[in-house]
Amino acid sequence: DYRVFSACDEDCSDLDLHIFDENGNSIGIDTLADDLPVVAASPAWTGPFELVVTMHSCHDEPCSFGIAVVGQ
Repeated sequence: DYRVFSACDEDCSDLDLHIFDENGNSIGIDTLADDLPVVAASPAWTGPFELVVTMHSCHDEPCSFGIAVVGQ
């Protein structure tokens, strides 16, 4: 089991996370209108996964974000 956390700087107000497995299936998503998305994922197998980060609003470029992946 994993949790993926992200946060953007003070110039960003909406950040989304979406995790896909190697077959393109969605295994976790956070699309709330906030700048602190969290996604819980429990992959059924070991393999490559893709994390897509979408920044919907940046008030004063450049905007930055960070990601942390925590295994349980």
